Amino acid sequence: MADTLTNKQRLYVENISRGLSSREAALAAGYSPSFSCVAAHRLGKKSEVSKAIESIQAEGRKVAVYDLATAMKEAEDVCAFAKLHKNAMAYCKGTELRAKLSGLLIERVEIATVDLTAALERAERRVSNPIDITPTSAPSPICWTPRIPGQGEGESGASA
Repeated sequence: MADTLTNKQRLYVENISRGLSSREAALAAGYSPSFSCVAAHRLGKKSEVSKAIESIQAEGRKVAVYDLATAMKEAEDVCAFAKLHKNAMAYCKGTELRAKLSGLLIERVEIATVDLTAALERAERRVSNPIDITPTSAPSPICWTPRIPGQGEGESGASA
């Protein structure tokens, strides 16, 4: 099977087996950037390439016997142990792990780019062009002397 593969195809299969994406594997194998975009489709059509990839993946599965069933059983054992020892946090984490393994819980990482330069420029414009809030004509000076509500300005106490 490996004898019928070209050198580039063999390198592509090895790179795919290492966990590279199809595009990265094709580029590392020496294919052109334009071919690397369609490598999965074109090389996937070749039965020798797909058989070589499948055989390497099957060998990997034999070596790594740890599978979903084993992981679920271990998480279930952790939950039983946590319940027995009345450890709520461990029980919660075991249940969370089982939910993730079954696909009910999916962690999503979101990367957001923040443009601080634009925000800084807007802030600088606000500072360099301040708003004039001083009144053009002051109505009357502020009188800070205390007064009793209901009494007018005069001494009689009657409202004017």
